[in-house]
Amino acid sequence: MNEPVDTAGARRLTQRVHFERDGTVTVATGKVELGQGITTAFLQIAADELGLPLERIRILPASTAYSPDEGFTAGSLSIQDGGKALRKTCAELRALLAKSGKKSYWDLTGFDIPGEGPEKPAADYRVVGTNAMRVDLPAKIAGRPAYIQDITLPGMLHARMLRPPRPFAKLLSVPDPPPGVELVRDGSFGAVLAAREEDAIEAAKKLRAKAQWSDGPAIPRDIHRWLKANVTESNVAKEKVDAAAKARSVKGLQAEYHKPFLCHASIGP
Repeated sequence: MNEPVDTAGARRLTQRVHFERDGTVTVATGKVELGQGITTAFLQIAADELGLPLERIRILPASTAYSPDEGFTAGSLSIQDGGKALRKTCAELRALLAKSGKKSYWDLTGFDIPGEGPEKPAADYRVVGTNAMRVDLPAKIAGRPAYIQDITLPGMLHARMLRPPRPFAKLLSVPDPPPGVELVRDGSFGAVLAAREEDAIEAAKKLRAKAQWSDGPAIPRDIHRWLKANVTESNVAKEKVDAAAKARSVKGLQAEYHKPFLCHASIGP
């Protein structure tokens, strides 16, 4: 889903790992902590490859201002892609330290990248695979993280959209909103604005019940059969057949799988 992450060159290494003056290490990744625990996993990977204790390493929250570009955070690819890139980066730094003859990473200056940093074998890992404490959980349990629905700005208004009852239906008419609520309309798009979120929710509910919509195309009762009959894009995962394996086969299996629509949308209103 993503292109392989390039870790070549000093800029790439220093973009990911910083050795601070206070003796700690700051690690930047391009993946976002959404509650899946990748911050702790990245800490473990860096600790093992650098040979440093967990408490000396800190993971920076992902930001387009300084993080390496690792694409989107989805598809359970954070460890596969971001973790692999971090592991390779730390292995390069460990090889650089060994080649330089310096006593610590903090003594490295003006270095060239050796490009020969072998990753530690899994048997040598002492942190990865252990039950390390999730560093993201204390703040979540205490309710400290701020999500989009927690943000308050001066003069901020809350909005709710008037969604159609069926796809492609056109908004014909909508009554006036209650006092203190503003109606925004652009063609078939309708939304309400209010100073308080609960007022916007209640107004949208009332206007939605009284709004007049045109008839849209009927939704097929068998949506999966309809989709197969109206294919717009196809993707072949694997087509090559192993002739030797096929010759040894006793029974052939054929199956068809359906899944519901997924909406990768904002976690806040």
